[in-house]
Amino acid sequence: MKASFLSRKWHKWLFLVIGVQMCLWAISGFYMVTMSIDYIHGDHLVQEKAPPPLHLTTYTYPVNQVMSAYPEATSIETGNLFETPVYKVHTPNGIQMINARNGISLSPLARSQVKLLAENLYAGNGPLASLELLSDNPPSEVQTRPLPLWRANFDDPWSPSLYISPATGDLITKRHDFWRAFDFLWMLHIMDYETRSDVNNWLLRISATVITLSTLTGIWLLFYSFRRTKGQSASANSGGRFFRALHKWLGLFIGLQVSIWAVSGLTMSILDHDMVQGHDMSRHASPAPLGNDQSVKTLSDLAPQNGVMKVALWRLQDQLVYEITRQEGARLYDARSATPLTITAELSQAIAASDYAGPGALLSAVPVNMPTSDTPRLSGPAWKVDFDDGRGTALYISRETGQITGRVNAATRLFNVALMLHFMDYPGNNHFNSPWIIFTGFATLWLAISGIILIFESFTKAEFKAAFRKITAPGTTRTLTVLDSSGGLDNQITSPYGGTIYDTLAKAEIILPSHCGGGGTCGLCRVQYADLPPVAVEADRHHFTQHELDQGYRLSCQHRLAENTAICLPEDVLTKTPFTAEVTANRKLTPTIHEIKMKLRTSEAFSYDPGSYMLVDIPGTDAAPLKRAYSLATPPQDAEEIVFNIRRIPAPTDQSELPAGVGSHYMCDLRTGDSVTLSGPFGHFKAQDSDNEMIFIGGGAGMAPLRAIIRDQLLHKHTRRKISFWYGVRNTTDIFYQEEFAQLEQQHANMTFQIGLSDPVPQDNWQGLSGYIHEITMKNYLADHPDLTKVEFYLCGPPAMLKATRSMLKQLGIDESKIAFDDFGI
Repeated sequence: MKASFLSRKWHKWLFLVIGVQMCLWAISGFYMVTMSIDYIHGDHLVQEKAPPPLHLTTYTYPVNQVMSAYPEATSIETGNLFETPVYKVHTPNGIQMINARNGISLSPLARSQVKLLAENLYAGNGPLASLELLSDNPPSEVQTRPLPLWRANFDDPWSPSLYISPATGDLITKRHDFWRAFDFLWMLHIMDYETRSDVNNWLLRISATVITLSTLTGIWLLFYSFRRTKGQSASANSGGRFFRALHKWLGLFIGLQVSIWAVSGLTMSILDHDMVQGHDMSRHASPAPLGNDQSVKTLSDLAPQNGVMKVALWRLQDQLVYEITRQEGARLYDARSATPLTITAELSQAIAASDYAGPGALLSAVPVNMPTSDTPRLSGPAWKVDFDDGRGTALYISRETGQITGRVNAATRLFNVALMLHFMDYPGNNHFNSPWIIFTGFATLWLAISGIILIFESFTKAEFKAAFRKITAPGTTRTLTVLDSSGGLDNQITSPYGGTIYDTLAKAEIILPSHCGGGGTCGLCRVQYADLPPVAVEADRHHFTQHELDQGYRLSCQHRLAENTAICLPEDVLTKTPFTAEVTANRKLTPTIHEIKMKLRTSEAFSYDPGSYMLVDIPGTDAAPLKRAYSLATPPQDAEEIVFNIRRIPAPTDQSELPAGVGSHYMCDLRTGDSVTLSGPFGHFKAQDSDNEMIFIGGGAGMAPLRAIIRDQLLHKHTRRKISFWYGVRNTTDIFYQEEFAQLEQQHANMTFQIGLSDPVPQDNWQGLSGYIHEITMKNYLADHPDLTKVEFYLCGPPAMLKATRSMLKQLGIDESKIAFDDFGI
């Protein structure tokens, strides 16, 4: 009796807490298994047109000329734009589409072209209702897709939308209301209310654990209840007895499967997604550039020509290859000789070894035909390459294309078993809409709803009143305590529950820097939690290092005042007020970068840490001006003027719908004598006070804060620290301040300055370093550095450069506390 009493007590209270979520799981699961996944994906929204075979003789513009124009390209593939043959050139900066007859760039497509593509693709009856170019703030349904994107909305039931690439006209994805409902229910199912994609979140793990305990205690109670006497429920009415009996007998048949769902769901949530995918032991190397190889054969040299659906040129290991796809499959050819290429066991082992980053030794390569037990959702001939690393890692290399099609280990195999049990896919045919799971899903839905009703019936009104008083006692307001940088009390704000920290501060006239409107993209509205910080969201992880996250830094626009909270704000936020400045000079340093000098109109002392930024008010038609952040290019001691380096961001001349950089155009068009409204200075990007070596890596207008820090260190602090500055631009026309840094290099033995060109043109006659600046720094300095633990890194430049450089430093094992970066003031 004691065991049954404890089980009943645990079951009751656990389901009181988790019952609503279990109903949400049942509702969302039932919807997902009853709706065809192909319908959810929107396959019915597009015309089913088999692409016609290519006529390679129409691709008259030689591939090697494309390679010459785009040496940084990682692949070139064929395609068609209406009746025009095209090349799609994949580069680190995106895809460029060019006419395969004359080499003329076709990207980005005109609005009229996108309109015609959308209308030709759409399979419904409704007309095109609107066509919109999304360049920022994408809707949640495509928040993981790179921008810009065209959204074509059609006037049909369920609000269908097609998303089309402005560079190539390719259909990126399809959306409709059934998909949107699926996405919302998927969010509820995995309990990731922010990104709707993280199946490893702790809320899901905790809930799955509680559900597992609840179902196990429920099974125990269910079997115990069958031992009771027939006359036990005489006092209950006949309707209640029938409802309870039905719930009881259905639970007898369904309870085991619910337990399996709970255990398998918990297993999949606990297993790290990167480990399951095999990504934690992959090098994640970027695709190698094709280079400028004039010996590559033209498409007309490839044979046979008949039945070709697609041709792609890419680099396999150190060899340029053509991948030719026909209806019967794909085949590789040597791009220089046009002879067939075989993926041998030795080559598959080399491919696997270059990808694998784990500790195990390569064992063997065995030919297999997929699907296999390891790869139930793949097909085709492959090499299985095994590694001896204690976790049964195997890489599957396609024998047709040499591509890595699967990474499998013990975690993957366990995940596949859990997935099979979760979807009741015992034949292993990847069919998740079987009649058996639909029936079981419906029964579980009824069981969950009836269970919730019975649970609530088991509680008295007094119990609910007591719980309600405990919940509502704290009230509906919360207190936000604002501390200064030394920990002293600056303010206490009482505000309604649930507002963002940013808005709560703004209502108290404490305005944090921001120019993204609370979208979490600019990274300016930083606060530091004085107590336990909230869980970091995706925007936090993008803008802060792990070291900063551990110190409690978060973006105030992304977190709400859900409980009494204390935060620390720097002095510059608490004391700075707007002021005006007069433009004293505006000169071009390069074709796109201006140097703008301003004299401050303020009697207050003006000082800042080199590396700081200012917020500039950009006048417009709105009541409140836009604000843009620009880094200061000099330390405060250099002159009575402040200096900015602004890169003008133009709009395409033939596409008025693509916006120009509003802030950059305003700044670059300023004239001597103009007045500008500024706020600040602000910032966290500054030099550490240490004796460590300083390595600066930058590009483009990222010069500004790096220049300020370097000049401060050498000219004002007279540091003896070793300093090296690695600066990357496309070609020589983009270089500025070269003479200044050459002079600093001559005057200071501890300073070196290196320039790298990523895309030099013939007229540059460049004899210096070439390539991406992070790769140049790695090859020419970091690879042979004697002790990287005594180095600090300072980074500023375009987003792609920052991402690649931070990834490189992470692979080198550099502690995040030694890496400072500025990703908004450029």
